[in-house]
Amino acid sequence: MQTSNLENTTIRTVVPDPVHAGQVCVNGRYWLRQELYQAILSSSMSDDHKLAACLEAHYRRLLFTERSVERRHGLYAEAYSDLSRLNSARNQDNLGISDNFISYYMPLFRDAEVLELGCGCGLLLPQIASVVKRYRGLDASTGAIAVAESNNASLLNDSRSFAVCNLASSELPRGYSVIYSNDFFEHLHPDDLRPLLKRCFEALAPGGKLLAVVPNRLFGPFDISRNFVPLGAPCEALHLNEMSYNDFADELETAGFTSVRTNALGLGALLRIRRALGAELMLTVSARLKGRLESSGLGRSLFSKLLSLRAVIVIAEKQV
Repeated sequence: MQTSNLENTTIRTVVPDPVHAGQVCVNGRYWLRQELYQAILSSSMSDDHKLAACLEAHYRRLLFTERSVERRHGLYAEAYSDLSRLNSARNQDNLGISDNFISYYMPLFRDAEVLELGCGCGLLLPQIASVVKRYRGLDASTGAIAVAESNNASLLNDSRSFAVCNLASSELPRGYSVIYSNDFFEHLHPDDLRPLLKRCFEALAPGGKLLAVVPNRLFGPFDISRNFVPLGAPCEALHLNEMSYNDFADELETAGFTSVRTNALGLGALLRIRRALGAELMLTVSARLKGRLESSGLGRSLFSKLLSLRAVIVIAEKQV
């Protein structure tokens, strides 16, 4: 991997690719289609976001054209290490997690042994450290893990830790009662998602649960390409696999999960109901029910906000 200085967060040089017609090279590092570069350049994004978009478009092309599984897995680590350094340079390490989300699903974390996939800079741990029995956060980016360890130094001990892990290929530690992932699975090539979900199923203890969030492709794209492609168009950045409720339910059932559920209403409404009742109830419905509603344009328009359809949130259980 090249080690060019990413502290400069602007596009400095753009030259035509001498080998591939219609492609350009940005900053001597990122190759992408001329028309895609023009769309990025013409967008209203700031200069640092335009460079990030070039980075993501470059690695998207590499990941989808790489047939070798092993080399593709190496590209994940390279892409997200680059992106982590760029985010650090532009002070965007600490993009937050929804307080409503963590508050509503806190009962799943209480007294649980939690394995987090794609933990990034470790934003979840401070919110659940006081209630979990054990926590381990895994991420492919060495830079992100370094930030996570620094930000959470006072919370780390024998039962709470972070580690660098190429999640697309590595075996997962076993025996956890909860595997958690927020905005991670959509970053995987479809051919890498399926074996990872199978490994998640195998890593969970009997009765364990996978709690996962991905953006709903029916409302996307939700990666940085949302800023320079029309809504409803395919992603052009590092969301390689945005899914709908039905898409994700299909993948989870193929992996072995037999119960795939989701929050019954929007999380804000559910928290208000919980406060009114004075109990930590978790009101869920089959993910397939939301899948039926999202499959019609009318259902999406009528129920998007009420049912939080823009994010696909699932609780998949490994039944005893």
